[in-house]
Amino acid sequence: LQASATGDALLVEAAALLAGITTGAEVRSSADQRHLLGFARLTGPGWHLVTVYPVQAARAVAVDNAQGIVVVGAGVALLGVALLVAILRSQVGQPLRTLIGATEHLEDGRLDVRVPESGRHELARLGQSFNRMAERIESRDRQLTQLARQDALTGLPNRFHLLGQLEERIVQCRTSGGRLALIFIDLDRFKGINDALGHSVGDALLRRVAALFLAQARGDDFVARLGGDEFVVLVHDTVDVHLAAERLAARLVEALRTPIEVDGFTLHTTPSLGISLFPEDADDAETLVRKADIAMYRAKAEGRNGWRFYEALMDDVSVEALEMGNALRQALVQQELVLHFQPRVRLADRCIVGCEALIRWNRPGHGLLLPGSFLPLLQEIGLMPELNRYVLEAACAQLGAWRRAGLPAVAVAVNLTPDFCLDAGMADEVLEACRRHDVSPAMLEVEIVETALLEEGPAVQHNLQALRRQGVRIAVDDFGTGYSALSYLHRFEIDHLKIDRSFVALIGDRRDDAPMTRAIALIGQGLSLGVIAEGVETEHQAQVLKAHGCEFAQGYLFGRPAPAESLQALLLQGAAEPR
Repeated sequence: LQASATGDALLVEAAALLAGITTGAEVRSSADQRHLLGFARLTGPGWHLVTVYPVQAARAVAVDNAQGIVVVGAGVALLGVALLVAILRSQVGQPLRTLIGATEHLEDGRLDVRVPESGRHELARLGQSFNRMAERIESRDRQLTQLARQDALTGLPNRFHLLGQLEERIVQCRTSGGRLALIFIDLDRFKGINDALGHSVGDALLRRVAALFLAQARGDDFVARLGGDEFVVLVHDTVDVHLAAERLAARLVEALRTPIEVDGFTLHTTPSLGISLFPEDADDAETLVRKADIAMYRAKAEGRNGWRFYEALMDDVSVEALEMGNALRQALVQQELVLHFQPRVRLADRCIVGCEALIRWNRPGHGLLLPGSFLPLLQEIGLMPELNRYVLEAACAQLGAWRRAGLPAVAVAVNLTPDFCLDAGMADEVLEACRRHDVSPAMLEVEIVETALLEEGPAVQHNLQALRRQGVRIAVDDFGTGYSALSYLHRFEIDHLKIDRSFVALIGDRRDDAPMTRAIALIGQGLSLGVIAEGVETEHQAQVLKAHGCEFAQGYLFGRPAPAESLQALLLQGAAEPR
């Protein structure tokens, strides 16, 4: 069939195009661009399948197909996005939210927070790193908290922890009843030990004392160290807090009665305790501590090594003590402290052989004050070393003045405190004062109390030996009032034993009523030591002492302590008449 015979223009065009088809299948556009002609070779001699596609219809089908593809693609894309979001939310978002929340808890101070560590991805490793960081922060916080609340030296709670605990116990007493006692403890003479033997020995002593205090406290008592040599114990009791505090105070005093061995030194310190009660004395922590502190100073003023409960009248006394402390500091600078001298005589002929230098305070507006009214306060405010140097300087200056005036040579005895005798430079200071005033060391006698020789042995022994080698005389003051051990008399080079006035006062109308003075005199004779009785006020006492073998005496019978000018007149006379 000839395509041209059909009269169909499109068929004619297809036949013409077919002549140019060389491949098995091909698509061509019609000349008017309205149809697409598809040619496919069929099996057979020269057969072809010609397909006619209207362009408009093909486009419509293409659009429909494209829309379908787009819809399906969009659905697949949305599904993928949703799946990705779900994966991100579970694998990334949730861990991140957990991590952010944990970080916020850290900022709020909750240091025990942790995050899950499951998985091997980066976020799991981030969680592991966060947990390690949180653990380190928590550990360091515990350490800092412990440092902030614990005394580094003794391991006891410190002042910060004490005040917090005190506030809690006050609230507890207010809500559930009961009463509270605060015991304020200060170690007597600790500063002298610290200055003389060094801070390492002082620190070791504080640790031992802290352990002793802990051992005496009850299970619910709270023991803390305020600082320095100050401790506090809180005692809570629902029955009788006054009795509970007093019993504990007695145990604490008893705990320090035995000397403590530290680094080869035998140390003896005693506690002074002040006790305040809640709510009787104060209803807040700060005032309770302050009033216990005031009571502690009253205990010190009354002889130390004991306790006192706070009383309202103590407030006025504490203000007066503060004013006196300031005045004493000025007194040392203004040289208001003066020496009076009491003669010492030989009982055999009543000749003056020496004198004792005794401190007095010529306080403006108050007259002449005896040492008992200001020495305890000087001790508490830490001015005893300065007072020792002041007395040494004044005594040597007076000895030099008497020598230049051509007066008979008599030795002057000065009392030195145990803490000063512990100082490593004590001997040098004494000898330098002698050189400064051109005084022979043999004209100076150092008096030291018996307890110092027993308790501070090695350090004091070294200083006294250095003085003794240069000619300075050594006397044991208040002999017989300390411990009964006499072995130290062999260890120290001593010249004189002084019988305490309390033994002399016991001498009555009979010769056999003073066994202590007779015993001390015998000890002196047996060891070839001079024996001096102090506080001799009657002729009978002088005769009994002489009969007992006491060689020297001083007291009102032979002369009251007086300014240097008065003693100078006695020295010119050469003997002291009974008065």
